[in-house]
Amino acid sequence: DLYLADSPNGKMIHFSSAVPDRDSKLLKQNNTFINCIILPDSTRTLYLRIKSNASGTVPIEVNSANTYFKNADYENLMVGGFIGIVLVMALYNLVLFVMVGDKSYVYYVAYIIFLGISQVLLRGYGVNFFISEKTLINSYFIPVIRVCFGYSVLLFAAEFLQLKSKLGSYFRYYYILFGLYTVALLAIIIGKIPFAYDLITISASFMSIALLSIGSVLYVKGYKPAKYFMIGFGLFFITVLISIARNRGFIVHNSFTANIIIYSSILQLILFSISLAEKINFYRRQTTETQLLSLTIAKENKKLITQQNILLETEVNARTNQLIKTNQELSTIIENL
Repeated sequence: DLYLADSPNGKMIHFSSAVPDRDSKLLKQNNTFINCIILPDSTRTLYLRIKSNASGTVPIEVNSANTYFKNADYENLMVGGFIGIVLVMALYNLVLFVMVGDKSYVYYVAYIIFLGISQVLLRGYGVNFFISEKTLINSYFIPVIRVCFGYSVLLFAAEFLQLKSKLGSYFRYYYILFGLYTVALLAIIIGKIPFAYDLITISASFMSIALLSIGSVLYVKGYKPAKYFMIGFGLFFITVLISIARNRGFIVHNSFTANIIIYSSILQLILFSISLAEKINFYRRQTTETQLLSLTIAKENKKLITQQNILLETEVNARTNQLIKTNQELSTIIENL
C-alpha cells in the first residue's frame, strides 16, 4: 500500500483508491508500477506499507517520468508477448489433441494456461484482468493457481512418461507429490497463507527433482522422448533455485533475475513441445519397425512354406515312383505265377 500525504488538506490519500477522473495525478496502477507525479521545485511525502505472505525481497526504484514510461512499456510489451506465446501454444496443442487424441496434450494445455495466469498475477496484472482487490489476489488467487499449475505438471508428466506402466508398483509414491500440493491447498482454504506459500515452494522443488530423476532413468532405459522433458525440468529446477535465492537475498534482484521465470517458461514450452513431437515420432518409428518386422517375418514364413512345399512335393514324387515300381514288380510276379 502506498499513501500520499496531501499537505494542503492534511489528508492521507491511498493510491489504490484514487480515482483518475478526480485526481489525474494519481493513476491507478498494478502491483509492479505506481505512478506519482512530482512537479519541478516541489516535494511530496510518500508512505509505503508492505505486508507479504511469502518471504522475499521487494525492490524499490524511483525514476523520472521518461524512465518510468520506458520501463512500463517494456514490461507491458514483454508480458504481452509472453501471453501471446501462451495463447498460441495452448491453441496449437489443443488442435493436436483433437487430431492425435493423446491425453498428454490436454494436460499440457492445462499446464500452459496455469503457467500464463500465474505469471500474469505474479507480475501485478491481476487488478487489470481480474479483480481490483490485491489482498484477495495475493492471498488466494495466486497460491490456488500455483497449486493448479503443480497438479497440471504432475498429470502431464505421468501421462507423457507413462509412469503408471513404467514405474509399476512404485507409481504409488508419485501420489506423495499430489499430496504436498493438496496440503498447500487446504492451508489456503483455512487461511494459513504463509505456510501455503512455503509448502508450494517446497513442493515445486521436490517435484522438479523427482521428475528430473525419473526422466533421466527412463532416458537411460531407452525412452528417447524423455530427453527434452528432462532438459525442460532441469531448467525448471534451476529457475526455482534462482528464484528462491533471489527472494532470500543471495542473488541480486535485477531485470534478468526478475524476469527469469518468463524466460525459462518460454524455453520450457519449446522443449516440452519438442518432447511431445518426439513422442509421436518415437511411437511412429516403433510402429514402422513393428510393421517392417512383421513384413520380414511374413516373407520368411512364405519362404519356409515354399521350401516345405518343394520338399513335400519331392517326397511325394519319390514315394509315388517307388509305389509304381513296386506295383510293376508285383504285376510281373503275378504274371509269372
